This record gives sequence, structure tokens and C-alpha cells, in this order.
Amino acid sequence: MDDFVDYLSRQARTEGAALHEFEIRRNEGSNDLHAFVEGDEDSSVYAPFLRRIFPGVKCWSYVCGGKSAVQGARKHLLERKRDLRCVAFLVDRDFDDFFGVQASPEPNLYITDWYSIENHLVGREQAEIVLFELSNFRQTDLRCMSFLESIEETMRQASVAILPMIALALAAREAGLKPNFNNVDLSRLAEISSDLRSVKRKRAYLAACVAMLLPKGAKVSRRAATQWQRRLVSLDRKLWFRGKFELWFFHKLLQKFIQSAVQPKKAKGSTRSSRSASSSVPIVPSCISSARMFEGLGGRIEVIPSFERFLRDSIGA
Repeated sequence: MDDFVDYLSRQARTEGAALHEFEIRRNEGSNDLHAFVEGDEDSSVYAPFLRRIFPGVKCWSYVCGGKSAVQGARKHLLERKRDLRCVAFLVDRDFDDFFGVQASPEPNLYITDWYSIENHLVGREQAEIVLFELSNFRQTDLRCMSFLESIEETMRQASVAILPMIALALAAREAGLKPNFNNVDLSRLAEISSDLRSVKRKRAYLAACVAMLLPKGAKVSRRAATQWQRRLVSLDRKLWFRGKFELWFFHKLLQKFIQSAVQPKKAKGSTRSSRSASSSVPIVPSCISSARMFEGLGGRIEVIPSFERFLRDSIGA
């Protein structure tokens, strides 16, 4: 029964299902905004952006189940000469630039500045939102200030730790293989230090990367992987640091820091019961405890400037 439910859920997130839903909701004379996105979580970021840029305008999102499906939906509507005023197609940049297969800049088509939309959920400002707005830390908390001062360097180290794996994946793709990022367990590859200031690779790192990324028995040129690694280090890391991976490290850092601050307070067994006192006690927010960072940050981060320009210039809302 669970497999059947999963099947139905997957079918609801396809290009065909998204187009069908769009045809039902689209009213030719309406100024409603319609956004085709890759996955469920993307709407948690884009929908609040749309509402802030165009307050009072109704916004609809359609999950297509991937980048090619979003592009396919756009092609389908263009071929049928549908009016795409107030319709946006939103995709991640991914690694396509490296292989010359990136979607061409087109009206109504937005491509993220960095690898994916998840990369926009990671940074010092986003950490401040989690700590001060969602976790009840005081902005004068010295532990927070120290943690925030170090988070950029720690995330840089996380990117260094993961760089050989990304280079291996790109070399594999260049060789015609299909690396399986969905099979990657980052906890087997790297670990964050107890003081939250460094990230190091674990033992047997390369063997674990090969086992998780590549088909059984597949081989990739070490020279090709090294060349990719040299190329990547010269770029902004957010162009190649896969968004889901960067967000994983970011979540783990915040989770470890918040839990280290909350647990000692619980152990003290404070008997203060006033509402004002309890409201200042740090808590573990649901976006951290359930690892749903999209939900916690999606409606709170600043609108991405390139996205706002795209909306105002391209879709005619």
C-alpha cells in the first residue's frame, strides 16, 4: 500500500500533472501569477518572494519533478501558442554550465545565480534568522556572536572537504557516466569538529565516494578528476557546492550549536514560570529539529535581486 501511495505522489509531481493543474487554474483575463518549479520545497522560497514583490496578487505554483520537466512544460505551452504573461518557469543552474548544456536565457525562464535555490538559504544572515528569530537567542549572546563570526570559515572548510567528491562526479559525467548524488551520505564522508570551527574528511573518503556515486565497477580517470578539482577551486564555491550538500552542513552546524546551548539549560531545571522569562530561553526550532530548513527560512530571507529583476522585466506582472 505504501508503494502505491508513493507512486501516486510521484505522479502528482510530473510535467503532465503540472500542466493539467495549470490549465484548470489559468484564467486568461486574470493577473494571477503562475510559477512552474522543480520540486515541492522550491515553492517554500519562491512563493513568499512572489507575494512580497507583487502584494495582493494571487500566486500559484506547479511542481514538475525536475529541471527538464519545467523546461518541457514551457516548451509545451509555447508550441501551443499559449499566452505566458504572468507565467514563470524557475530552474536551478546545476552543473549544466560546465558541459555547455545550460538552458538559454529566455523570457519567462529564471535560472538560479548559484547551483540551486538551496544555496540561497546558507550564510551568516540566514544563520542570524535561525538563531535570533526562531531560536530565541539574544543578539548580545557572546556564544552566538562567536559562532556567527566563524560560520563562514567553517562552511568554506565544508566545501573543501566535499570538493574531491564533486570533482569525481563531474569527471564521471564527462566520461558518460551518471553519478548518483541521491545515494550520497555526507555523514560517511566528513565530520564537523566539536568546537564547530572545522570540517575534516573521514578515513577511506575516496573509496566511499566511488561506492556511493558511481555504478558498480565503473572507473574514472584520476587525472580528469584532478583537473576538475583545479578548475573548481578558482570559482565561487556556490556555483559547484551542490545546494542540498551545502544546506546539510549548514543545518548540522546550527543544530549542534543550538542543542549545545539548550541542553545545559534543561539540565539546570530552572523553575522560572513567568512568560517573559521563558520567552528568552533558547529553543530548538522545528526547522532544525525536523531538518526542514526551507520552511524555516523560505519566507524570511531577502528576495534574491536577480529574481526580482527577472519578474519585473520578463513576466509582465
